[in-house]
Amino acid sequence: MKKLQALNFTPIRPHFMAPGPYVEILKHKPISFDRNSTGPDEGPDDDDEFQGYKYYTSTRILGKLFDAVDEHEIFSQLKENSANAVESITTQQWDRSTSLLQHIWEIIRFESQKTNWEAHIARARGIRDEFVLLFYGQL
Repeated sequence: MKKLQALNFTPIRPHFMAPGPYVEILKHKPISFDRNSTGPDEGPDDDDEFQGYKYYTSTRILGKLFDAVDEHEIFSQLKENSANAVESITTQQWDRSTSLLQHIWEIIRFESQKTNWEAHIARARGIRDEFVLLFYGQL
């Protein structure tokens, strides 16, 4: 089993698979994909002899997509959006003496006023009548 694992083990990965920014990425250095460079008996299960992975700069599409992502911009937008959401919640008129569920119920009632419930009554009664007929009619 160890021989099979050693054959499938390659200690070289593209830079977008690195676990963090602290990992050294080989740039402009020739990389040897020779499987015997780690030794025939070494593999990912040999922790005491395991050298670790080497990472190279990938010029293929996944490497280009990874490099195109601006994580600082994404995190700053997330931070800004969450700050705006918290600000809008805290600026609402909410009496702390009422429970959270009461506050949510008030919001639901306010938002549901926009729906014309009278237009749906006939259809709802028809659905109920069909259910009663099908369910209780067969007993």
